[in-house]
Amino acid sequence: MLKDIIEAERDQNADCARIGAAIHLAEQDIAALESRQLDSDEARKGWCAIRDRTILAIRDVRRNVVKRANKAKETETWMIEKFFREKANGNRLNDFSYRLQIRLTWQCKGKL
Repeated sequence: MLKDIIEAERDQNADCARIGAAIHLAEQDIAALESRQLDSDEARKGWCAIRDRTILAIRDVRRNVVKRANKAKETETWMIEKFFREKANGNRLNDFSYRLQIRLTWQCKGKL
């Protein structure tokens, strides 16, 4: 599980960098477009092209971010359900469940 978390974090950072690069490129393209002194129709077409390229570049990255967020929420739900199942069955809490119990206690007390 730790390997998956590290990989997800690395992917998240890479996606943030891709979004930043797409925005930076759009800003450069806009500056170049403004310096060309085009008539209003050609400028509008240029703006639309830049907008469309930027949206397409960011769309897939955003989809990846949403998928990871959903997966993280599912994992969190699974962990909490596992904790309560173990506790309800009277099983001795293993290290994972013990740490989760401490975290839940802190969250309830507003320490996190």
